Amino acid sequence: MYIKSGFLLKKIADEYTAIPYDGNYENISAVVSLNDTGAYLWRYLEEDSSEQELVSALTEEYGIDTSLAKEAVSVFLEMLREHNLLEES
Repeated sequence: MYIKSGFLLKKIADEYTAIPYDGNYENISAVVSLNDTGAYLWRYLEEDSSEQELVSALTEEYGIDTSLAKEAVSVFLEMLREHNLLEES
């Protein structure tokens, strides 16, 4: 899975925001703001990444346990799906 083309992640002040470009405005249901962890996962999803790869990345980067990483990734991916930002491969 990966982030749909036509979206950039920009840091504005202390917050990351998914910004549509290239005529993609109709594909976003709301402005999506991300925290540092969400921005970290977004970068992985700019390339094709599996859910397990995202979980592994979180456990390595933040030193959290696998079950907490799985829950965080699941919530993050659901939010991306709700806002039509995720392309399933």
